[in-house]
Amino acid sequence: MLAEYDVAQQRFVRSIPTGQPADRKSGQTWLFVFAISPDGKRIYVPHHTQSSVSVVDVDANGPIAQIPMPKHPHSVALSPNSPFAYVAAHMSGEANVIDTRTNTFVTSIPIGSGTAPHDVDVSPDGRRAHVANFEDGSVSVIDTSTNQIVTRVPVGGQHPQSVVFAADGRRSYVVDNSNDTISTIDNGTNQITGTVQVNRGASMIAVSPDGTRAYVASRDSSTITTFLTAA
Repeated sequence: MLAEYDVAQQRFVRSIPTGQPADRKSGQTWLFVFAISPDGKRIYVPHHTQSSVSVVDVDANGPIAQIPMPKHPHSVALSPNSPFAYVAAHMSGEANVIDTRTNTFVTSIPIGSGTAPHDVDVSPDGRRAHVANFEDGSVSVIDTSTNQIVTRVPVGGQHPQSVVFAADGRRSYVVDNSNDTISTIDNGTNQITGTVQVNRGASMIAVSPDGTRAYVASRDSSTITTFLTAA
């Protein structure tokens, strides 16, 4: 189930079913990092236990498709200029590709054994995808034209959990859960250019639409840290 929050009213206004059953043992529906289409009409929701991605129609208030995945999808990111979406699958060590026109699985990109891909984002120009490898202390860089890894960037900490591109695509920001830091990747050189300490339990990051601010959620301290991004 998804919950829709009205920012102006500051309240939850409805629940949207994803069509996926709860896990038999825990009774939970293990939904993770979803993606929303640019027009706001579709939501792509990874269901970890069921190994599928639900395609939710916002106007219809429910799912219109279930995309079977190879194994345990954890995060979805849409390309801004192609019909493809990228899915991090941390238990299988892959990034998977789906076609949003047909709502079908296309291919798997091996990230590596023991990497545990945890999050994925696609650059504003659609040419690169970055995958945060939770057990490898790195970010894999994928060329989306070939779906091949072109390099791997060590980020310093042990557990990079979330990654996001800056609005101009020149930088990426990586949250490391092991040392509660945000590292900046220069995407021209694929090098770390700086690291900032944030609150305990840092887990997820998002960038404002205008690119001037980033927001970091820290689970253990129940806080959100706001910082100004580089011009």
